[in-house]
Amino acid sequence: MARIISLNSKGSLRGELTVGGAIPRTITYESHLEKKVLVCLLARPDVEEVYEQPRPTVIYRDRDNTMREHTFDFLAVRRSGVRTAISVKPAGKAERHDLAGTLKLVAAYTPPMFATSIVLMTERDVPRDAYHNACLILAMRDEVDEESDRTVAALVGSLNGTTSVGSLVDASGCHADGFAAVVRLIGNGRLRTVGRSRIDYATTVALAGVHGREAS
Repeated sequence: MARIISLNSKGSLRGELTVGGAIPRTITYESHLEKKVLVCLLARPDVEEVYEQPRPTVIYRDRDNTMREHTFDFLAVRRSGVRTAISVKPAGKAERHDLAGTLKLVAAYTPPMFATSIVLMTERDVPRDAYHNACLILAMRDEVDEESDRTVAALVGSLNGTTSVGSLVDASGCHADGFAAVVRLIGNGRLRTVGRSRIDYATTVALAGVHGREAS
């Protein structure tokens, strides 16, 4: 479970997320954009851990042959073992300062034990609906209802093609708890949404990795 906490006064952009697990911990962010990126990363089923301001900093040589330091905003560790170092910047600022070009220089000096890939993320990578869905997934993740989860999982096990969230909820007879169970299945990667709209009762879903026609 991730819980958002404001650290500073009204209008401040700094805050933290409390992340549940075997050992709960907090992850800080420095801007609203960083918060959106962090929430979207934490909601991904393939991401096992996210670290903020990961160390060590990377020492690299810039275009003027000057040695500089670069600190990434996040390091996302996937269940596959892939380690992705992430820099977060507003698109306009990133373009003005050619951050993509800088990251290419940084990549040449990044130890593979630290990160196996480097990514620049802007507001374009975390659209409003994606952030809304990520918040929903995190909110539902630890709200476990075993009966509803079993019932909906059994329905999904026989799913052929696509269906709607509402159809699964109706078939389960679990009402709001059924909706939450469907969201958890999306969050853990068993179901995928079809399209990029906000998750609601009208959202079309399918088994992850399966493409097919509307289920009857």
